[in-house]
Amino acid sequence: MHCIDTSGWLDGWTRHYPRDVFPGVWDAIEEKVETGEIISSEEVYVELAKQDDDLHEWIKGRKQMLVAPEKPIQEIVAELLGKYPRLVDTLKNRSQADPFVIATAMFRKATVVTGELHGTPTRPRIPDVCDAEGVRCINFLQMLRKLGLTF
Repeated sequence: MHCIDTSGWLDGWTRHYPRDVFPGVWDAIEEKVETGEIISSEEVYVELAKQDDDLHEWIKGRKQMLVAPEKPIQEIVAELLGKYPRLVDTLKNRSQADPFVIATAMFRKATVVTGELHGTPTRPRIPDVCDAEGVRCINFLQMLRKLGLTF
C-alpha cells in the first residue's frame, strides 16, 4: 500500500506525468486506487483544494482513497509533532498534511510517496521523519516501479 503526499501527487500530475501526455499512467493509478493499493490522507485533499485545479477535481472523484484522521492516526500525529515540531511550518501555514501522511502510513503499514527531499536537523521533511521512524519513503516514479506499472 502507498500513501501519497501532496508533493507526490504534484510530481506525478504536474511535473512528470501530466494526464494529457500520459493517460495510461493515470488509468493505472486509478486501478490501484480502486483496489486500495493507493491511499492518501484527507489532509492532502484539503491542501490540494487550495489550488482548485484538475488534480483536485480528479481526486475529488476518487474520495474512497482518502483516509480520515481517525483517533489512532491523530495520536500518531501528536507523537510525531512532539518529536518533530518543525515538520509543519506554522509561520507559512505549509506542510499541514505532512504529519497526517506519515501517521496514516504508519497506521496502515504503507509506504509514503513524496516529492520532498531531505531537510535539515532543524527543519526536517517527510523523508527525514520517515527514516527516523522506520517508514519506507519513495518518490512517484519509484512507486510506479514498485507497483509494476509499465507503459
